[in-house]
This record gives sequence, C-alpha cells and structure tokens, in this order.
Amino acid sequence: MDVMAHGANQIRGFNGRGKEGVVFIDHKCVLETLNLTQEEFVDLCILCGCDYTTNIQGMGPMTAYKYLSENKNIEGVIRRIEIDNLKKKKSLIISDNFEYQKARQMFLQPNVISNK
Repeated sequence: MDVMAHGANQIRGFNGRGKEGVVFIDHKCVLETLNLTQEEFVDLCILCGCDYTTNIQGMGPMTAYKYLSENKNIEGVIRRIEIDNLKKKKSLIISDNFEYQKARQMFLQPNVISNK
C-alpha cells in the first residue's frame, strides 16, 4: 500500500507465482472506485498499516474504510474510536506512538532528492 499511497500504479504477480497472473492496479481507478480523494486514500493506507508509523490495534482494512468514509480523516476516526471505546462498542487501541501526521507528511510531501 505504501507505493500506492505515494500515487503510483502497481503491478502484482509479475514473478509468475500469483494465482491470478499479472495484475495491474491503477491508482486513479482505485481512488474512483473507493470514492476517496488522494488525501483520504493516504489516511486509509496509514490506518491499514504503513512503514512510517504503528497501526491501530484491532483495525483491519474494512473497519478502516468504514471509519474513514464516515469521518473523512484520521483525526475524525480517532475521535470516533475514542467515543466507541467509551461506549464499549469497540476496543481499538491507539498507541502513543501512532505518529500519523508524520506518516501523512511523508506520503503527501515526500523529501525528493533531485539529480539536477
């Protein structure tokens, strides 16, 4: 997911080991299908787990998508989780080192080194 969060398309199964064969995943099509902006998609990728921060324990991709669709960003998702946890509807654990702002910045404003 990290590659797609940076806005790239993805090719899977190129090594011939996948049951489905070679699969091309078009980034723009993913955004349109999920009805998400790039910023919302980055937040979804962070919620699903990325290399730049910890994840929310107990949150899978379907829960992440549901929460994000309803709340539009991670800040809203966190508020919703806190409310749901208080009401005992869910028991999702947000660790103190869930540094989603830094992860978001790395995806949306990466430090690019130019050879020029």
